[in-house]
Amino acid sequence: KYSYIINSSPPMADTMSADKGGKDPAETGYARLLPSSGDKGADQKAEAPVPYQFWNLALLGLTFSLAQSTVSGHLTVSPLVVDDLGYSNISTLPVFAVDVGAMVSAWFIGWVMRKQGRRAGFLLGEFAGMLACLTCAGALYLNSLALLTIGGFLLGIWSAAAYYARFVAGDVVSERLKGRAVSWVLVGSSICASAGPVLATRTSTVLPRQFMAFYLIAAILALVSMIVAFLMKLPNHRHRHPAEAEAGGGG
Repeated sequence: KYSYIINSSPPMADTMSADKGGKDPAETGYARLLPSSGDKGADQKAEAPVPYQFWNLALLGLTFSLAQSTVSGHLTVSPLVVDDLGYSNISTLPVFAVDVGAMVSAWFIGWVMRKQGRRAGFLLGEFAGMLACLTCAGALYLNSLALLTIGGFLLGIWSAAAYYARFVAGDVVSERLKGRAVSWVLVGSSICASAGPVLATRTSTVLPRQFMAFYLIAAILALVSMIVAFLMKLPNHRHRHPAEAEAGGGG
């Protein structure tokens, strides 16, 4: 990426050394490091606006926020539910299940995104999130700790998929916006994370079973998140390393 310009007029000491049988002045001339002409085109290409970058960024922030608000609501509600069921000594078990689900599924979701595209990974997590919320609602209806734990595990899968929005945000914008794009997604999701506990509190007595309404609404939010994933203008082909993409062309 850089070209070296050899000075045609070397210092006097180099000329004298060449007369005494030393190195040729062309070899001892000092070099000046200058950007090659190809770098200008690369810089212009890097600064070129990416199509739909702000559209994708807004939708990525939305899908991440929906997942974060649901998970934060579950982390608030589930210990209270388990305590009401009479298992106060293991009241954080559904919370632990969320972490386990995220840890187990993170690699697999990344593999799906690499092979089938980013949209497929998001949809997989959001579908698991919808099943998680319905399972938790059923757990409240049946007073089942096992179902609530399973729902927490499935919710962890949604959380793991949603966290990939941070990395995708840096891939769908121009080089100039990469750092700020990730920050925007994280800040937006952090603000919306407080909506989950608020929603759970405000809807706790809407249905006869306490907090069941929250999980049913969260299932609808997961469905909305799936629609958002379809609206993203993401590439449909699998993710490839830039060197591989350049060697293989488009696709």
